[in-house]
Amino acid sequence: MFLFDLDGTLIDSSKRTVKALASGQFCLKTYLAECNSPKQINKDTLLPLASYAQALAKKGDQFAILTARYLTEVDHAFLKRHGLVNELTIFLDRSTVSNEIRALNDADYKLYQLDRLESFYDGYAVPHYTLFDDMPDILQALGYRDNCTTVDAVALNK
Repeated sequence: MFLFDLDGTLIDSSKRTVKALASGQFCLKTYLAECNSPKQINKDTLLPLASYAQALAKKGDQFAILTARYLTEVDHAFLKRHGLVNELTIFLDRSTVSNEIRALNDADYKLYQLDRLESFYDGYAVPHYTLFDDMPDILQALGYRDNCTTVDAVALNK
């Protein structure tokens, strides 16, 4: 099963996150207040790897969006409008977990979400995952799992 991160992997949202990174570290409060409006989200553009997710969605294949974002209705509409999802797409985002899990760093959060996804296969063979992500710490953390191959989205998108 394919797992896709969004920002820096399928979507270029860098123009709207500049304010949230102004201090040198990501500020969630600024991001939510100033960078996450429908107007700002709709300024995002697709990266080259998005064409692969679009092809999977069009074929009707199941895959997952594994993102550290809190997905909103506007995000879902953006993904649908750009053909990045279908009715079988699994959404693993911060809006689907408890506050305790939301507070984890991105790598630990994504490890948790992968464990959560695997729990749905109770009694069945857990699939092999291929994760496309742009963050080295996430690629490293999930790459240690026997059933997960990680792919550097930054290299693919170049």
